[in-house]
Amino acid sequence: MRVGVNSPVRVHGVNAVHRVRVLKALGITQWGLRAQGTRNPVLPAGKSNSACVVVLPAGCSARQQELLTRAFGACGLTLACATRVELGGKEAVDIPHARAYLVLGKVSADLLERHLPPEVKQRADIVGADLPTQILADASAKRQLWQALRRLRRVLPPAGA
Repeated sequence: MRVGVNSPVRVHGVNAVHRVRVLKALGITQWGLRAQGTRNPVLPAGKSNSACVVVLPAGCSARQQELLTRAFGACGLTLACATRVELGGKEAVDIPHARAYLVLGKVSADLLERHLPPEVKQRADIVGADLPTQILADASAKRQLWQALRRLRRVLPPAGA
């Protein structure tokens, strides 16, 4: 039987409570498996309670969504929990108000510009990046995404603050 760092099994006479205290003292975060379906879903426009909103172009593939999920997760909890809104078409959209926006693609930026109230635009930090298809294919687009995420991390409060 293999016993890992995150195993709750009793190892060599060390009980689980002692193990948790030691890991906490060492600054090691215990990892747990997420239940299936707990990833940040794309919400309909208008529903948000997060500090950041990610504006995606309509029709992002699962591979593109996975890339963005991993990039946001690498940048901390605030970005990992950011609300995602898909914009596409010319219909009227109710975009949620937030402190910061990450906009992927020029079309999404134009739609955000058109549908966001002026007072929200003045208060919010809006950061742009390339389309997810370009991010997958081009190193400079990836670099631009990481720079945008770095700017958002500076603007947003840390998780739990």
